[in-house]
Amino acid sequence: MEQYDYPVFLEGERVLLCPLDRDDASLYQRWLNRREVTDFLMLFGPITLEQELAHLDQRLRGDPEKDMVIGIRLRESGRLIGNIGLYHINFRDGHAEMGIFIGDEENMSQGYGTEAMRLLIRYAFDVLNMRKIRLSTYDFNLRAQKAYRKIGFKEVGRLRENKYKRGRYADELIMEVFRSEFIEEDEGPGRAGPA
Repeated sequence: MEQYDYPVFLEGERVLLCPLDRDDASLYQRWLNRREVTDFLMLFGPITLEQELAHLDQRLRGDPEKDMVIGIRLRESGRLIGNIGLYHINFRDGHAEMGIFIGDEENMSQGYGTEAMRLLIRYAFDVLNMRKIRLSTYDFNLRAQKAYRKIGFKEVGRLRENKYKRGRYADELIMEVFRSEFIEEDEGPGRAGPA
């Protein structure tokens, strides 16, 4: 593993998954006050710097055997572009929930989120011995759904008109991937699942 100016938890080809840093609070706050970001998250703003610092402090004090939130950095520059996490880790039953967001607008839709998900899912399956990972997304978040399907996630449920977003009640899609369904590498255009 290369040497970096910050601790690295998992290393991919283009991204690094690194522990959260309290010094990144103002960057997260800026992202989480942009509607282009929060429209796709289960969040409702505005978020103050104090709230984001309190959130980061809670995560830093939290139990990594229950919840784990990790920053996503570009490998080449070290630039923080978002975060990813496993939540409600259940070792007995072998499942966890996943959440991710890319807050840095110029790095959205570049495949960084997909790579970060593959890294963390592989860790969840190989190290934490999870059987499946679950997540939820809005029905209108087609870009995320495409990325999730590319990895092997399948829709397993739908909470109809469950969240009020974008001036309407949106369906919340529940998706999950089992270890046996996980697609670790892109299989070429159109072959890794429906768009």
